[in-house]
Amino acid sequence: MKTSRFHRLFPVALFGTAIGASAVAAPAQAYELNGLAAASDSQFKHLSADLLAALGSKGLSGPVQAETGGWGIAGSASTTYTDDSKTWAAVTGAHVDHIDVAGVDAWFQLPQGIRIGVLAAAIASTDDALWRIDASLPVATIDAWTVSGRASLGAVWSIKNVDAYTQTLGLEASRVYGLLQPYGGLGIAVGEFGASGDDAPKNQTLLRPDIYAGLRLNLPTFALSGVVDQTGHNTSLGLRLAVAF
Repeated sequence: MKTSRFHRLFPVALFGTAIGASAVAAPAQAYELNGLAAASDSQFKHLSADLLAALGSKGLSGPVQAETGGWGIAGSASTTYTDDSKTWAAVTGAHVDHIDVAGVDAWFQLPQGIRIGVLAAAIASTDDALWRIDASLPVATIDAWTVSGRASLGAVWSIKNVDAYTQTLGLEASRVYGLLQPYGGLGIAVGEFGASGDDAPKNQTLLRPDIYAGLRLNLPTFALSGVVDQTGHNTSLGLRLAVAF
């Protein structure tokens, strides 16, 4: 029996509602990323490293060849543990030991296996939003493993006195075992962070190694992915629920 679009969209809607509610109900103290403009040079560098890990793709979108349709939508959520919560407290006045990001993305499958995705996400406990473009392309098959190239470009434009841009380049390998698809990747995460104001810290350009491992469960109506990521000194955990059409 053919599955209706409603039944395929329902898991994503339910997942999106759950992560949205958890973000709203998060006990973390609210803070403003705009406050980073008052940080010292060393503080701004530490906080920028945490943001680079939190705003990156972290392999959440999963293997490119797993998608079976021409397009799809997904809901995702991730948490990144900060490397120095004392610095966050000194600059923002809030206890920030993790940065949570929850959002929705739409992806499109193009010829030659190219996948393009666009993400809109909220940074929990702040009034700021993340926009990111992700792209992936299968480049080789080694035995039963598929190797793909990946790239992403992200930006936070809602911060008045702080600019935050991220880029990621890397490779990912995956293999199918029935309904399960383990995958992992490594690459380089690049962040450009700047602040404006009379006493603003100097701009930071950061380069960090990025490595992650994930597991995707491919079901007839939806797919669920979980991933663990290490970007520099920061560890992140993420979940993503996707449907294809």
